[in-house]
Amino acid sequence: MKLDLAQMVALTSYGNAYLTNQSISLDLNHSTTNSCKKIDFIELISNGKTSEEIPLASKPNEWFEYLRTNDVINLKLHFPPTGGDRISASMIGGGGKWIIEAFKGSLSDVWEGRWNFNPSGDETRIWSVTYGLTSKNYNLPLIEYPPLEYWHKELIVGITKLKKFAIKQSLDQFIDIFQNALDCIASDDPLSLIIHNDLVPAEKYERKAKQIFAACTKAWIVAMVNWNDLSFKGKIQKEYTKLSNNLYLKICRAIMVATNSILT
Repeated sequence: MKLDLAQMVALTSYGNAYLTNQSISLDLNHSTTNSCKKIDFIELISNGKTSEEIPLASKPNEWFEYLRTNDVINLKLHFPPTGGDRISASMIGGGGKWIIEAFKGSLSDVWEGRWNFNPSGDETRIWSVTYGLTSKNYNLPLIEYPPLEYWHKELIVGITKLKKFAIKQSLDQFIDIFQNALDCIASDDPLSLIIHNDLVPAEKYERKAKQIFAACTKAWIVAMVNWNDLSFKGKIQKEYTKLSNNLYLKICRAIMVATNSILT
């Protein structure tokens, strides 16, 4: 799973936990934030030809408190219903526009992230991130998706198909990666198997959701350059493209549903 998406998962999940228990914290030492110099939250106000950025919070915990005091009930992570571009998904900001919905009852606010490479100073903190309130009091269309169990099964099917493809084409490196993803989706402690082992507040999620997070982190290889640079001939290329695109869409849907499952 790429870093900007992992951070949105963390913001959504920890934010929801905070809205019910203010002892929850997400600081700049979290695995999804420790490469960031700063994380700001602003409101974007446009007046025709000009626009203004109004500061709202300068760190995730301040943002959570802003949400709580502005009558936000819960947060939901969203991915475009039409899907995203797998080829560009390896890059920060690529692969389809993810948003965070701040639900206030009858209306919602929409938040989007913007990442800027800022390598000056601390060489370990190279990103400056800004989340903008881009739509306020918006009536976001309700889209129903199959439940967590459905995506859990679909991931197993999709990953297994690509593992078989990798075996058939003697892609040894990728065989191991897809097997690692399958191991995650069967693990009793799946988050311990990935770099973002603090991705979500683990006690708030059921095992299937945590298995999905871990498996999707490993299977994200289908959106990475070393997988996307593969090339085959004729029907094999068509099969590779179809299986890869299908799994990428399943991964994105599964991450979204798993993140939002804290609300069910």
